[in-house]
Amino acid sequence: MSDTFFTYRISTVTRNSIGGWTVVYPVRDEPGEGLLVSEKHFDADRKKDAYKFAQEREDQYLNCHVKSIEHTFNTILDVMHDPQRYMLLAAQIKFLADQIRDYQGDSGDIWYIGENDEFAIGDFIPAAYWHFSHWHDGQQSWEYQTLSALGTIFSPGMTSEPEPDEPEHYPFQVLGETAASFWGHVN
Repeated sequence: MSDTFFTYRISTVTRNSIGGWTVVYPVRDEPGEGLLVSEKHFDADRKKDAYKFAQEREDQYLNCHVKSIEHTFNTILDVMHDPQRYMLLAAQIKFLADQIRDYQGDSGDIWYIGENDEFAIGDFIPAAYWHFSHWHDGQQSWEYQTLSALGTIFSPGMTSEPEPDEPEHYPFQVLGETAASFWGHVN
């Protein structure tokens, strides 16, 4: 029987049946499967090494995840003004929502990404939610799939779409203009 001696956000360090230490740590996300973990064993006298290894591997995993979220958000910023790439934009927004939903670190690590650009993720997500609540073609549409993904990380509660003086208004407005141009060219 093994007792858990320490748990980080994701990694655990436990005493194993032969007196040593077992570290279970995150490796990567597998599409459709979730988090892939691995384990490493340490001798009984290497408890500090086991703790250090667990923390380092977890930090590495979380840093990679944050960088991936940041990359996806930058892709969104690059394409959000281009009506010809509106379908890509919607797919990237859905992907971003899925990444945020699956992120197991401190949410403070992600909500301020982009704050030195046009707007931060924390302003963009409500704007995108409200955008796709207006711009979808029913529950079978790709836009509704994006809205559903956004609904897993944002709940509007008793709020309404962004007002002109709110930080969410600019991305909401840009998304609407891009959609209007896209649908104007499609029809």
